[in-house]
Amino acid sequence: IMAARSPVFSALFFGSMSNPNVMFIPVEDMDAHVFKALLDFIYCDEVFGEISSSMYESLCAAADRYEFSQLKEYCVNKLYEGICVKTAATVL
Repeated sequence: IMAARSPVFSALFFGSMSNPNVMFIPVEDMDAHVFKALLDFIYCDEVFGEISSSMYESLCAAADRYEFSQLKEYCVNKLYEGICVKTAATVL
């Protein structure tokens, strides 16, 4: 499912650089909570629980990194909903 929804994971799992003997693929530079939210969206098309704006920022960056366009759009919309004077520069 991850490979079907992301060209990056597709390349990691099935591309010319993939190795059938590898037992896991490390996902670096991502908090475990962000990765869980990423997986929730990949498998369920939604993010569960109370999500802060900083979490949406991190999730948006992860979505961009792994080319999950639907998740990126979802996060951007959530960030726009919560934008205010204090968060405008960070969100931008």
